[in-house]
Amino acid sequence: MSYLRTYKGKAVLVALNMSGSPQRATFNLADKGFGSANLKSLVATPNSSAKGTDVTLEPFGVFIAEVSK
Repeated sequence: MSYLRTYKGKAVLVALNMSGSPQRATFNLADKGFGSANLKSLVATPNSSAKGTDVTLEPFGVFIAEVSK
């Protein structure tokens, strides 16, 4: 499960892996006005990471990030 919430030019990205297998989520942030977005990790389980707009999650992993332009 993953989603992006925006409010007045700011955004929070949330990605949750509720399975026992590693998962990857890809986001198209340009659709929300964040074409050159930077992700700043706020909460992440070990070995969960983001490269650009791709988030890699370990089994039962969590990744929450602040999105800025």
